[in-house]
Amino acid sequence: AAVGPAPGAGRDGVFVAHVPGIGLRYLDLFADPPGGRWSTAGGFGGSISGQFGLYHEQGSGATACVSFVESPPRSWVCLRIPAVGEHMSVDEAALVERTALSSDVVGACRAEGPGGGGSEAALALAGGAVRFFDLGTGKAFGKGLKLEPPAAAGAAVCIAGLAKGRVAVVRQDPSRGCEYFVVALQQEEEKAGSGGGGGTRKPALMSQGALTGAIPAGRLSGAAFIGGEEQDRLLLCWQTGAAAEGGQK
Repeated sequence: AAVGPAPGAGRDGVFVAHVPGIGLRYLDLFADPPGGRWSTAGGFGGSISGQFGLYHEQGSGATACVSFVESPPRSWVCLRIPAVGEHMSVDEAALVERTALSSDVVGACRAEGPGGGGSEAALALAGGAVRFFDLGTGKAFGKGLKLEPPAAAGAAVCIAGLAKGRVAVVRQDPSRGCEYFVVALQQEEEKAGSGGGGGTRKPALMSQGALTGAIPAGRLSGAAFIGGEEQDRLLLCWQTGAAAEGGQK
């Protein structure tokens, strides 16, 4: 099972969910009858890595896209389904794009597009790369950014969206401690004489550094953006005890 918010509904409390054996469904928590209302969006018989969530993007008409990490977590998929509030469903959600990945996904988040426009998702891969995907088309922005220095095998990795289309990757490496990387999509100027229309966007490293202060004992397990007027802030979580000793659980 997997779930994620459906911001295209124009109000809070609406979610898209994958129900194994049934498919993709919308849940409106504030609709009548009291307690919420389910509605079918489209069939999907594949497998989803539910820990990474679902990413919904409203289209220009009566359709929307939902993107997710497949199971096993080596591919990113974008499907087309009816939009929130449309009184229709489809027997099988239409495949928009499927992208094979070079290593397993270890983290995923949503990053708002520039100027409040379209949205993107960012993936952190076990091999050390960060990749961005357009939630409206399913297509990747470039080939990804390899974070340096590489992390040791078994390092804990979390990723969270920041303001202005950026994301933060936080790594806990047994040999290097905890470090962060801020990554954003930037416009790449096309080469002279190419006849292009202004270049393409690809991920670029904006800043990096080590986390200082008292670092909790245990294994880094999660990160969430909490905002702030002066600077971006993250809430970080650590596992302790038996859960930390066994790695991610």
